[in-house]
Amino acid sequence: MDPIQTVSAFDMALQVLKAFGLPGIILIIWYFDHRKIDAYRQMVKQDGQLLVEIRDALLMFTRETTRLQQMIHDNQFCPMVKRETRG
Repeated sequence: MDPIQTVSAFDMALQVLKAFGLPGIILIIWYFDHRKIDAYRQMVKQDGQLLVEIRDALLMFTRETTRLQQMIHDNQFCPMVKRETRG
């Protein structure tokens, strides 16, 4: 960080402290922390929606794989062998 920016940020914090006092500084810190928490909550909500979509895709894949396995099992023999075993 540039020393000039550090001094100006420090001066700004000092001016806020003079104008609003310690409760003002605490309120400002709480405000910025609260914004971070809101961003985190939004991110968690989006991740939750993504996980639901992934779960649904996995369930569909599992269902189709089971159906394919059953179709393979049912058509295990060629048509001529099926006719001979039936009758």
